Amino acid sequence: MLVVKSKTGKKATVGIYDVRFGDKENYAWPTPFDELILDFSVESVFRFQEDKESWSDFFKKIPPAKIVLQVSDISFADVSERLNGLPEIRNRLSAIELRPYYHLKRVGSAEAPSAALYRSFDYVPSPSRHFIFMNRSVNFSRNKFAELLSAESALDNQYYMSWLNRFKGPSVVPDILLLDDKTADHVQHQYPPQYCDAIVDVFCETNSVFSDLSPQILTEKTWRPLLTGHLFLGFGFVGMYQFLQKQGFEIYDEIFDYSFDTVSDFDTRMQKYFDQLKIFSKHHSVEDFKAILARTSQKRKHNQFLAQQMAQDELSSGSRLFVL
Repeated sequence: MLVVKSKTGKKATVGIYDVRFGDKENYAWPTPFDELILDFSVESVFRFQEDKESWSDFFKKIPPAKIVLQVSDISFADVSERLNGLPEIRNRLSAIELRPYYHLKRVGSAEAPSAALYRSFDYVPSPSRHFIFMNRSVNFSRNKFAELLSAESALDNQYYMSWLNRFKGPSVVPDILLLDDKTADHVQHQYPPQYCDAIVDVFCETNSVFSDLSPQILTEKTWRPLLTGHLFLGFGFVGMYQFLQKQGFEIYDEIFDYSFDTVSDFDTRMQKYFDQLKIFSKHHSVEDFKAILARTSQKRKHNQFLAQQMAQDELSSGSRLFVL
């Protein structure tokens, strides 16, 4: 999203520019303006490293203006380090605005379309699957996880998996839930009925691809189970669960071993993460569901309450501006 601040000080949206798929070479900039706010997605951060020359040219074509880069990272040092290798871009920026809880507010605030649905979540009386793996689009970590699933016959019929029709999903795994574009928000502002029929919400965060470049960002994939009170085990950036604990959330260490959280090597961390799901499925039948819920009840209620409070709290979910 490109936002221009006019000389009157009012902000006006002048156009939508998708930095993942847009045509940087032919983008027509609007009339002269005083301030430009660039709201970049997680994927665009990776494009910086992958396509430095093209991005440098893109920034050179921006008319003279105060440029503020908005990102959803947790750490300013993390953003700053990645931009140090891109001087043509960094030198055009006047400030970086961190919005680490942007995705939480987007799906958890009272005004969000998902708020009432998330608050009313409840499991079906007798779930039939151990976990659900919901995806909108493919990426490296999700493909890797799907490959591990396909190779583990012991997990057959123990999970749901979903991809949107237009993304198809990795060819190695038959799609269990293939959703059309009308349900595009099934992993963001909604969830399918099968979500209530699975004990654990399993996901690969958007930024879980490469340990050395991954921005420290939590999207709706992590906030969804926290806001609903659903058990979850997600694969995210290195130290994700340590970060959640620092924010006051409780982890389900009576069920899972989170030692994978601090492993920097991607393949090793993914395998250790996957092993936890195998262990869980092997030692807990769906008939153990009520006992599992009872053991985790207080933690799930605590996490749900804290996430809902944070979604409404302007202080904890507000942005931080770093002037360069």
